Amino acid sequence: MILLTSDGITSPQLEEEIKKALVPISRRAALVTTASCRYKEKDHNVPVLSALMRRFGLEPECVDVEFQDATFLLAYDVVILMGGNPFYLRKHLKKWKNSLEVLTELANRHVLIGISAGSMVLGDTMEFACQIEPGGIEEVGENVDCSGFGIVPLNIMPHYLAYLTAYEQTKEILESYEEETGRKICTINDGDGILISQAGKKGRYIKNERYTPIVAPNMPDYQAYFFDLYGTLIDIHTEEGDHELWEFMAKYYAYKGAKYGSWELRWRYGALIHDEEERLLHENPKQIPEPQVERVFMRLYEEKGVRVSIQEAVDAAQVFRSFSLRYVRLYYGAKELLAHLKKKGKKLYVLSNAQQVFTASELRYLGIYDYFDKVCLSSDYHCKKPDAAYFKALLTSEGLDPTKVMMIGNSEYDDIRTAKSLGMGACYIHSNLSPEGETANCDIVMRAMDLPSLEKILCREAHLA
Repeated sequence: MILLTSDGITSPQLEEEIKKALVPISRRAALVTTASCRYKEKDHNVPVLSALMRRFGLEPECVDVEFQDATFLLAYDVVILMGGNPFYLRKHLKKWKNSLEVLTELANRHVLIGISAGSMVLGDTMEFACQIEPGGIEEVGENVDCSGFGIVPLNIMPHYLAYLTAYEQTKEILESYEEETGRKICTINDGDGILISQAGKKGRYIKNERYTPIVAPNMPDYQAYFFDLYGTLIDIHTEEGDHELWEFMAKYYAYKGAKYGSWELRWRYGALIHDEEERLLHENPKQIPEPQVERVFMRLYEEKGVRVSIQEAVDAAQVFRSFSLRYVRLYYGAKELLAHLKKKGKKLYVLSNAQQVFTASELRYLGIYDYFDKVCLSSDYHCKKPDAAYFKALLTSEGLDPTKVMMIGNSEYDDIRTAKSLGMGACYIHSNLSPEGETANCDIVMRAMDLPSLEKILCREAHLA
């Protein structure tokens, strides 16, 4: 049996299929770590997979075909080709003369599981992956063979929805490749899998029901939507703890005459953030404070006796943000969701815990600022979610009936609880930026980031039951 997965055996459905395939005498499982060329047996997935195999009654062992003959794999009942660099895995499997025969035997008489790169090498080709992520080829070196082993009559693209967010051209590249070559690419999302009985046979797609959206029966047709931003529409990663950032900012301040050591600057920044929060809390003890970060950057100048304009403080804040930013991008389907709701005459608003000096520019850069009737950022209101006052400020200023408004966000604590307490509708999206293990009880629960599915639900193109 062959099981092709994107991120491993991560759903009850996939676990059940493995249990069915195991015969009573199954004893050993091989975790092939070769594709994880930097970490090998120290890969973070090794303990997770080892624990899972033990639950199945199997004894897991790490195997690396970079150094061990592929024939060695035939001694195991279950063989898992782990994720990483598919070209690296293919290179080291291929160097063993009988690798194709070994993989075919494993597929037909054992249980062969592919995870990400491990799934890709079992298909016919990996040429399309070279265009999406060429860095994988660079790790292997020159004259990289992009062909697969052809154990399954498919060309596998794992982590599909994640790639659509990370690389804007993913869909276009795959469609262009299919058109030019006549080869169909089979995409797999995290949590899903493809089960194939034997080498060369067709398979069936197993969808992870754990990720299926939950929609309340008779959900109202809301007339307005409040959107959180980061973790809901926008995927972002910053490194504000990076020492190089603070060394750079210390030089930046020194050019203006404010001399700091990097550690001193970092400490004073944190202390002044806290001081601004305390000041706001003293002014309004009932609200959750949100300072304006440009005031902090202004005070950092003032502490060194340097007078600057507010614009220079804003400039410093934006330099800080741009240097700490690793990426900022829309989740796949975000723009289409907003455009469709707007076309249907819905009112759209931003209600986000964010800084005006950072976020307004990022919304324009990402091309979604103009979709919103109003953009509310917590720094402008000096308070933040989950404070009900922040929600009420937007509801009141726009004259909105809360029962006709839905809050959409990725935090049950920040977004969902307060919205429900005010009589608003709510949609919870569990994204990569949501607290681990968090869920919610509300109109819509998206148990994985999938904005195209949310678009169908909100625009009444999906079955609501």
